[in-house]
Amino acid sequence: MAGTEDGFDSMAEDWDLLIVLDACRFDAFKDAFSRYFEGDLRRVRSEGSCTPGWFRRTFTGRCPGVTYVPPNPHINSLGDGGRWL
Repeated sequence: MAGTEDGFDSMAEDWDLLIVLDACRFDAFKDAFSRYFEGDLRRVRSEGSCTPGWFRRTFTGRCPGVTYVPPNPHINSLGDGGRWL
């Protein structure tokens, strides 16, 4: 598992689909995971403790092939939401 000093580096991982559930408790999601998904579920430390911090630390450069759909309206108000994608 790739990571940085502070957390999980999702852009360095080899994945086909990554779903980030903003503000979803891991224990609650773990209970429902097998009903909706197949594969491995693992707990990792986030790159940030809030959506804007996570976004800025995750998308530090251009990310071709990435579709970021922000459910959190605050990220849209930052003004840099689509700059790298």
